[in-house]
Amino acid sequence: MSFRPDPADLKRLREWVSGPGAQNIALASAAEFQRRDKVRERQHKRVVHHRCSYCGKGSTDTLRVCSLCKSARYCDRECQVADYKTRHKAECAGFVHPPFTTSFLTEPLGDDKYPQDPLFAKGHLNGVGFWVSVSSSVDCALQTLANPLRPIRDPLEYNRRDIRMLEDPNLGVKYKARTPNLLTLQVLVQNRRKDGKPAVVFGARTRVLTSETPTVTQDVLNGRTEADSITIFTDGGRGAFGKTYASIAIAEDMFDQSPRLLITNVNGTVLKEGVPLPSAVKNGPRGIVALHPGEFALLHMQFRIGDGDLIVSEWDALSCLRALAVPVVAPYDPAVCNTTLLDASISLKTDPVSGKPIDELASPGVTEVRLPFDFYAAEAYYEDLSEKGELAFIKSHRGEKEAEAWARDHAEMAEHALQTMENIRRLGLPAEELNSMFELARNMVSGRRD
Repeated sequence: MSFRPDPADLKRLREWVSGPGAQNIALASAAEFQRRDKVRERQHKRVVHHRCSYCGKGSTDTLRVCSLCKSARYCDRECQVADYKTRHKAECAGFVHPPFTTSFLTEPLGDDKYPQDPLFAKGHLNGVGFWVSVSSSVDCALQTLANPLRPIRDPLEYNRRDIRMLEDPNLGVKYKARTPNLLTLQVLVQNRRKDGKPAVVFGARTRVLTSETPTVTQDVLNGRTEADSITIFTDGGRGAFGKTYASIAIAEDMFDQSPRLLITNVNGTVLKEGVPLPSAVKNGPRGIVALHPGEFALLHMQFRIGDGDLIVSEWDALSCLRALAVPVVAPYDPAVCNTTLLDASISLKTDPVSGKPIDELASPGVTEVRLPFDFYAAEAYYEDLSEKGELAFIKSHRGEKEAEAWARDHAEMAEHALQTMENIRRLGLPAEELNSMFELARNMVSGRRD
């Protein structure tokens, strides 16, 4: 029989977690990191918007922009034509540079050594391009299902999720809600078709493919829950020569009953909660976007990788993955295709003899774009983390001040975790719930930036 605190105890707990507790500490820390990022992003944006991509001259006037890639800017038509002939024609068609938005900065700011959004995968097919990075926490820790994907500024939102799990402790255990094993990827997609036709991306149908090493695949699958959609493939060979890998769908959120996916930006405009979605978004919870040439969207999505034991950081998770697979329809004809029906129809092929699934899509008209992860790019970016630890990584990637702030908040959070456990112990919760509070405190202090 599962433990259930009585109403009086829950009332006391609600009053305690609504006060100046761990949520408030974490939110203040995250807000400070975000403030520093936003200031530098605005400075960088001013430089980019007023510097010619060809001649390099600055201007106080608004520069003309390439209508297709939204990346190159020119002071006049002469510079635009000259750049197109010598370089930009090939770069634009080859998706060399992503469209410019401060929500996805793949180049270092100022004197920084590392970009805020390092590229770990990219590719294009049928005039649609993709760039993949991580939505990183300060110390590169994986996230938990207990925390909402959308950055939260109201501590009560955290409280509501915590209280629900306290009312039903089995809920958090069943879905491993407080296990830090969610890798957050951000995927920028843009339509650069020259025939003027739109393209549709089915974000919720995106999946990651694990390494073809059986032991690695098993490590990744150790944290799976009954809500996870996972398909395992075995390709040829026997024993050590066989290739076993898994196809993992986006994690499901037990609180919202929807995929852990969020469309955060469309055509450079940050999408905010409560504000009507732009026409390009056909289904927000399902991540379905229809993009006309030149349009782009940024999606954040989370995948469950491991059980929070062997795989604990973004680098650990990325090193286990082989590719990201995104379903696309390009070109898309709204008069012929219904996005809702197409989304529901997307599935894997099945071998007619064995009945086993094949790693190819069965839906006609839907193409899956495979984006291989760049292992060496990820290894170089996370070198300080893997070799020297979190504090060294924060110093080299965010600076001394940010490292000092993180260390201070980390110490404060550790002290608060002890207080948390003592308060929960008085309510008589099982040891499993007590131990999970340490994971919760660690996750809270690792505030994600917008």
